[in-house]
Amino acid sequence: MDSDRLNRWITLAANIGVLVGLIVLIIEIGQNTEVMRAQMAQERANQIVQKMDAYIHSDYWPMIAAKRDEAGSPREWIASLNGEDYQRVLYTYVRDINDIRNQFYQYQQGYLPQVVWDASTRGQIVRLLNLGSALGRPERFEGDAEFKAEIQRIAEEEKLPFPNDDGVWP
Repeated sequence: MDSDRLNRWITLAANIGVLVGLIVLIIEIGQNTEVMRAQMAQERANQIVQKMDAYIHSDYWPMIAAKRDEAGSPREWIASLNGEDYQRVLYTYVRDINDIRNQFYQYQQGYLPQVVWDASTRGQIVRLLNLGSALGRPERFEGDAEFKAEIQRIAEEEKLPFPNDDGVWP
């Protein structure tokens, strides 16, 4: 009888140990999630700073930006660029599409706060839509259908052009 009683106490202690272990694990996962979100926010800030530093120290971006500021419309700006600068703007456009696609994924997963999506990312999408229209480049926003639908929703809300299913801008 004593060994049976001892086994019950050992089993109870083991179960309590497992329960305490699970509680500690849940707390650690929550803390790890918060650290991961902070790291993602810091990395995003670092990328923005690096991008701006690259523009500031560039031999050509200030001139491209000055032409943009002098132009009466995005299409007039694109028309004023030489071939090399056009390619720079085009590569920036493609890079930004991929950046926004990544931000959308992070937003869907809950890693990008609503306030960032509504302010910073939405502004980036508006600039992207204006630039895409000016470039006249075939664009389908391929990949995730939800991503395309979100970009299209923002375009409609902002009354901005959006390419048709063949990628042609209006």
